[in-house]
Amino acid sequence: MIKYVDIDKIRPAEYNPRKIEDKQIEELKKSINDIGFILPILVNSKNNIIIAGHQRTKTAKLCGLKKVPVMYVDEIVLGDEIKFNQIHNGIDKSLNNSPVLLKEYPKEQFIQIDNKDFSEKTAFATIVNEICKLILKYGNVLSCVIAKNKVIYGCEYIKACKILNIKVNAYIVKDDKFEKVIYYLNQQYGQYYYGDIERKTYVQGLAQLNRSVEKRENLKQNKSVLYTYLVNEYLRTQKEDISILDFGCGKGAYITSLSKKYENALGLEFYNNNFKSINITKGNKQIDRLIEYLKNNKDFDVVVCDSVLNSVDSVEAEKSVITCLNLFTNNRLFISGRTLEGVRMGKVKNGNALKNRLTFLDENNFTSTYRERTMVFPTFP
Repeated sequence: MIKYVDIDKIRPAEYNPRKIEDKQIEELKKSINDIGFILPILVNSKNNIIIAGHQRTKTAKLCGLKKVPVMYVDEIVLGDEIKFNQIHNGIDKSLNNSPVLLKEYPKEQFIQIDNKDFSEKTAFATIVNEICKLILKYGNVLSCVIAKNKVIYGCEYIKACKILNIKVNAYIVKDDKFEKVIYYLNQQYGQYYYGDIERKTYVQGLAQLNRSVEKRENLKQNKSVLYTYLVNEYLRTQKEDISILDFGCGKGAYITSLSKKYENALGLEFYNNNFKSINITKGNKQIDRLIEYLKNNKDFDVVVCDSVLNSVDSVEAEKSVITCLNLFTNNRLFISGRTLEGVRMGKVKNGNALKNRLTFLDENNFTSTYRERTMVFPTFP
């Protein structure tokens, strides 16, 4: 249910995953003055902290507004607050393949509409799935915008309402404001920014791919593409006294296999995969062996860094890892990570399956994933 709330009673989140430039604020001011508030602000009912709508609230104050439309969300966790914000700012804002409202309804007010009153259209299944999960957890706190009987914002939300068989929250714009609404909705009012979110950088068990050498019964082999097509092919052309370091080897399946052939094949894993899969004692032994090796040798012939860069959270950290790796090798450095193209398509390899995952990239092509009470930041080359 939408309430008009004193604007001074709601406050921004310290971790707001969006930032905005002054010129974008000015454009947003024009939008509010021309068409008003067509989407409510999402607010945490427990503490009156804004979940989605930070920039519109800030701009509304500059416009002199005293009250703003608000939808309160109850008992929400941090990860879902961030997801609401990402979806709120990142879902469709176009007329492509949009559902059509089949009946006439009052304009320029927030209303509820039966989901059957919208034509059936396709929508991005991954976003629909995430919206359904959020609605089931927190209630129907999203909404859409309609102009000239076409949905111009919130197609996936409407599809979710049809699946869950609930009413659609909507704001219907007057026909004479159609062009203005289309223009303003398609402007960029800020960009994703994750610098103020508390997180644990190196939780590699949540960011890396599963890798195994041996085929297990009833399971497909989780091959490392980097090892299969580059590292192993290169090693076939080298002598058996070659030295190899797998930096961030995880459970060490590939480097353990190589150590049977190469005496100086070492793995290194600093962190213990959330205390679940990688043994701390084993990790300490790997570090001890590396130190012992470096006492007698300056560096390695080959260094492998397989999907480790998926678990750093800044450009600076990425550069630090690569600089460190260059110090370890005098010859070949093999690095892999998820491709930016694949991420933009929403396709992520996870174990044996290629799954859809929502990614909302910042200016450096980082995205955030909240898993097991920590923020994980996969990065992409």
